Amino acid sequence: MLELSLAIFGAGGLVVLAEIAWRNKLLKGELARKSVHIAVGTYVAFWPYFLPKQSIQLIAVAATLTLVVIKRLDLIKVMHDINRWSIGDVLFPVSVLLVLSYANANWIYTVAILFLSLADGMAAVIGRKYASKAHTFNLLGSKKTLQGSLGYLVFAYLSLAIGYMLGGKETMMSIPMLAFVGVPVLSTLLEAISPFGLDNIVVPLFILLAFNSLVS
Repeated sequence: MLELSLAIFGAGGLVVLAEIAWRNKLLKGELARKSVHIAVGTYVAFWPYFLPKQSIQLIAVAATLTLVVIKRLDLIKVMHDINRWSIGDVLFPVSVLLVLSYANANWIYTVAILFLSLADGMAAVIGRKYASKAHTFNLLGSKKTLQGSLGYLVFAYLSLAIGYMLGGKETMMSIPMLAFVGVPVLSTLLEAISPFGLDNIVVPLFILLAFNSLVS
C-alpha cells in the first residue's frame, strides 16, 4: 500500500508542482508541458521494480480516464499550453498499459517508457533552445528540428544503456548489436513523422515489438 501511495501521489505531486510553476510564470509553453512529460514519465518507467503489475495497470486505466476529463474541461493548464492540437497526454498512460501488459521483461517496459518520456521530452527541450529556422524541417506535416532529433537519438541511446544495466548482462548480450544501433535510429524517425502526439503510442509499441521479438 505504501508503494502504491508513493506512485500515485508522487506522479500527482509532480504535475501539481509543474502547474504551480506555470501559474507563477516560472514555466510556460512547450517547456512546461515537457517538464511534466519528462518527470512523470521517467518516474513511471521504474514502477515495475517496486509495484505489482496489476497495480500499475489499474493506475494507467484510471489515469487515462482522468486525463480525458482534464483535457475536456481544460483543468490543468500546464499540460495544454501549446499552439497545436495533440492527444499525446492521453496516449501516454495508454502506452504504459499496453507496454506493461505485453513486455517480455521489465527492462523492455522501462526502455520503451524512457524513449517515450526522457528521449522525446529532451528532444523538445533541446529543439526549442538551440534550433534555428534553418534547422527546421517537416516530415508528413510534422514540424521538427535537427537539434531536437539529434537530442532524441542521444537520450534514446542513454535509455538503452539504462535498460542494459537493468536487464542483466546475460540477457542483453544475446541481442544483436545491430538492434542496439538501429532501434534508436528508427524510433527517432518514427518520432519525427508522427503528428498530433501519436509518437506517444507509436514509439513505445515499436520498442515493445522490437525487443520482444529478440527476447523470449
